[in-house]
Amino acid sequence: MSGPPPSWQQQQGQGQQGMQTRSSSVQHHQNAPPEINGYAAMARDALNEHMPALLGRGGLALRARARLAAARAALATTPTVAALAADPTAVLAPLEAAAECCAAAGSFAAEADAHYLRAVTLNALGGRVPERNAAAREFRRCTVAASV
Repeated sequence: MSGPPPSWQQQQGQGQQGMQTRSSSVQHHQNAPPEINGYAAMARDALNEHMPALLGRGGLALRARARLAAARAALATTPTVAALAADPTAVLAPLEAAAECCAAAGSFAAEADAHYLRAVTLNALGGRVPERNAAAREFRRCTVAASV
């Protein structure tokens, strides 16, 4: 066999066209190359599409990782702090759900990661100092627990 079958090549061509379309429709971070943000948006869309199966059939550890990945994808595809301020629950809700699920799974490192991202996000939003400090305290608690 000299190469991939023609149907595979056609799918690849369609996939590349789809990536270009998605890439152009996504608002990009200022410092990141456009193709990286396009991939982040595709990853976010794939996670959102498969999230019901992950949450419905996966174990607790898988659900925790899926929620943390969804939160990271939401952060990666939020173009600016102004866009984040317009809808903070789009990022904060998945982070809080990930922290709860990681705590239930007993994964202090993953829980610490979720709390860290929450604290940094709340700091970027400004004016939410008590919430930011609570997230930072939880991060500290998890890092201490993970190191023991």
